[in-house]
Amino acid sequence: MKSDLTFGYYDKEKFEGDIHWNPVDYKYMFGVPFENILFDGKASDICEKGSHKCLITFDSGTSLMSMPKFATDELAKKGVPSAAHVKKCESETQYGNMSFVIGGKNYELSNDEWMFPAKDVSMGMLA
Repeated sequence: MKSDLTFGYYDKEKFEGDIHWNPVDYKYMFGVPFENILFDGKASDICEKGSHKCLITFDSGTSLMSMPKFATDELAKKGVPSAAHVKKCESETQYGNMSFVIGGKNYELSNDEWMFPAKDVSMGMLA
C-alpha cells in the first residue's frame, strides 16, 4: 500500500473508513498532543513524568523518529532501546509493536517498522 500524508484535508478517492481528527497544538511543526506510547500493549507512561507535554510531529522528511532526551531516558529506564540508548535484543520481536495513543486512539507500528536489524548498529537500535 502506498502512503499519503495530508494536513487538514483528505483525498476521498484514497481513503475509506473512519476519520479521527486531532488538534494541532504546535502549528509550526504540526505538533499533535499524545497521551502515551505502548510497547507490545504495555504503557510506557512517559507523558506522565514531570511537566513535559507530549507532542508528536508528523514529518515526512525523515525515516527516523526522534524524541526529547527526557523521553529516551525514561524509555531506557524501562529497557526500551533508542538511538541514544542502544540495547542488544534477545530476539527480533522482543519489544513487539509500538503504538502512539493520540486522542484516545492507538496508532500502531509493527515491530519491523520501528526496529532496525542487528547489522545496522550505527542507527542505534538492535533487534
